[in-house]
Amino acid sequence: MKRTLLFSIPFAFLTGFAALASSGDLPESRISVPVTISLADLARYANDRLPLTLHQNEYGRTCVEPERACTKVPEFRGFKVTMKNRCVEVTPRIDCTISELVRREGPLRLSGSGGQIILQQDVYGAGTVRGRGDIGRNIRQTVRANAQMTIAARPRILPDWTPHLDLDISYRWLQRPEFRLFNLFPVTLGSTLGPPLDRAISDFKNNGLKAELARIDLKSAADRLWQAVQKPHRLELPGNEALYLHLRPHTVGLVGPSFDNRALHARLDIALTAQVTSEATGPARTSLPNMTPMKDAGVALKVPVRLHTEMLNAIAAKSLPRTFSLGEEGSVTVTVHQVLAKIDGTRLSLDVVVDAEGGPLTLEREAVRISTQPSFDSVSEEIQFSDIELTSADAGLAGIAKSAMLSAATVFLADTYSVELNREIASLERAMNAALNRDLTPEFTLTGSGELEVSDLRLSPEMSSIELTISTTGNIRVVGFNPVR
Repeated sequence: MKRTLLFSIPFAFLTGFAALASSGDLPESRISVPVTISLADLARYANDRLPLTLHQNEYGRTCVEPERACTKVPEFRGFKVTMKNRCVEVTPRIDCTISELVRREGPLRLSGSGGQIILQQDVYGAGTVRGRGDIGRNIRQTVRANAQMTIAARPRILPDWTPHLDLDISYRWLQRPEFRLFNLFPVTLGSTLGPPLDRAISDFKNNGLKAELARIDLKSAADRLWQAVQKPHRLELPGNEALYLHLRPHTVGLVGPSFDNRALHARLDIALTAQVTSEATGPARTSLPNMTPMKDAGVALKVPVRLHTEMLNAIAAKSLPRTFSLGEEGSVTVTVHQVLAKIDGTRLSLDVVVDAEGGPLTLEREAVRISTQPSFDSVSEEIQFSDIELTSADAGLAGIAKSAMLSAATVFLADTYSVELNREIASLERAMNAALNRDLTPEFTLTGSGELEVSDLRLSPEMSSIELTISTTGNIRVVGFNPVR
């Protein structure tokens, strides 16, 4: 039967039947952590952190230089007469105090493409001129201007989880701040506001931005996820059997970030090993490493399964003794009393003790060896037993006895092992489906989808086990990772 699950389930077999010796026996699996942040949320995040006031200053200057009138007058030195140029101020000097203010105004607008994001912000500028002295004290005039600031940014995450932002900040005046004092003397604040605004932008890029990026603690958020993934989870199995799922991540890499016109997209890929054991503590936990480039493996999980012969014996023992009625109208009966399974080279051997009765056939406590070749049928997704051979510890089997025992062996293998193993597998699948669709913390949720695939059945005489490889092409994901939460 095909098992299309709500989540990738291949953990179901692993060590619920037999624990593997070490993590070195476990192939690599993957979990992805997608990160999607809408540009609207990113705009709110950036708006809270960019300074509202970009520039503010107050200083004194001469707004209007005095006009001078000059004439030549004689100057006597003894009998010598020379002409000197004498000048007098015919209009007063006007000294002023100038107050400058440049601030962000209106919503921050974001757009993105590929690895670059563009932020556009309207900028409001104002300059107030207040005269000083007897003549200037009655002078007060304010001019306002508008500019547009554009920030082109390429965000990236360094291997040590430090956020880095390459910025290019520019601006242009949409309305230059210029007026004429007394409708006579031009006062241009754009040339005055420009250099301080340039300095403010430079200071933000070199100092303020570093402080703001330091507030984004990506490593702490990633470490919370890293530790949450490793918490042991008890599987919900029938009876009193206690099995625990253990995930042990060891490598992490980042894909992205990239932008479209609606959102930022990135993905953390976590390489890990997975196993189920009867121990609640599980293997030693790992620490969050630096990020490293990772190739796309294309497989969510790939898990080996070992069905030890002890488990096969336990399955058979539950139904022994067992009697099979064979032949026409059950004319021959075969009763199986004992079963001992072992791996014999490339074949599975079952040493059985049987009784047989019917017609001319009488066997009592006969020791028979059943040798068979197990395989996995990818269509039915069941373990099957074929190429059955029989040998007897006594005089051997022939004729009716051999025919009856072959029939009994075929039924016994199918009914006892195939059916029981599929029941065990179904029970573990249900438990793993629940384990892999759950909240890790209030912040992170484990979820996904996939189709279970079983392949590569082989026999291991050294481990006295049947080994399978369980894999899935479905995605295993942890949702809820949001560094700008």
